[in-house]
Amino acid sequence: MENELKFILDIRGLILHSLHRGEDSGGTRNLETQKIEPRAEYGFESFLESYIVPMLETVAPRNIIAVWDGGSRFRKDIWPTYKEKRGKRVSSDFMKEQQAMLFKQTKDFLAGLGVMQMRVDGVEADDVIGLLCQKVPGPKFVYTVDADLLVLR
Repeated sequence: MENELKFILDIRGLILHSLHRGEDSGGTRNLETQKIEPRAEYGFESFLESYIVPMLETVAPRNIIAVWDGGSRFRKDIWPTYKEKRGKRVSSDFMKEQQAMLFKQTKDFLAGLGVMQMRVDGVEADDVIGLLCQKVPGPKFVYTVDADLLVLR
């Protein structure tokens, strides 16, 4: 098992990417923006089709590590102005509800599969992933949509 391929997932980013890619024909129209907002079911199905099913064709669930964001206190302690220039993202109540449902559904599903899930309080997922890439033996493949993490080698 030590030299088996491991897939390490920046799970929050992958889930949100899955939720917002394409167009959910069953989504709800936001009356303020006139945009169609996708449902949790659409995001979950997209996540499975895009990421989980192809991974399971290559590795067993025990070789998948899903890393959840635990906050940014670690980075803010090092760099107090971290993310200060980024604008606040505004989501509708519907989208907040859909995201919460999608995160819970994904956590439960991955737990049922036997996928290892981790979260370190106060530490962003990409920092944990960087450490895992150093410490976990054997070949690894990182799945992310995070531009900060994409620049690392």
